[in-house]
Amino acid sequence: MVGIDDTDSKKGMCTTYVGAVAHDRLVERGFKHVGYPKLVRLNPNWHLKTRGNCAISLTLNLDSEDEDTLKKIVLETVEEYAELDCESTNPGVVFYRGETVQLSSKSLLGGLLKMLSRSKMLREPQRMLGQNITSSSSEGA
Repeated sequence: MVGIDDTDSKKGMCTTYVGAVAHDRLVERGFKHVGYPKLVRLNPNWHLKTRGNCAISLTLNLDSEDEDTLKKIVLETVEEYAELDCESTNPGVVFYRGETVQLSSKSLLGGLLKMLSRSKMLREPQRMLGQNITSSSSEGA
């Protein structure tokens, strides 16, 4: 699985487009995708978002000897198309090799609350409510 995010800026480019170019280049080299590429919608109200605020996820069948080629294609594509001249553009690429991870809605919500509690997004509501929002460490997977 490949994840791509933050390749655009307020001036231009599009992470969806960068993901589509990477996908096409991988398919041209013989990589087989599993399902459709996924547009991962992030928080549209995030104060640091650029324009669309989404990431791209590509799931591919991969032999271990193809891993370096896959990484090279994706990283070269991101480097070629990302708005690297923009100070606020910080592209991220994640490679995951393994079984599909199944998350329960409870563990997903707990992780989301933990992440949000560490961000500036919830500090003002927490202050107004006089409480600290955190997730329980005893949540199930």
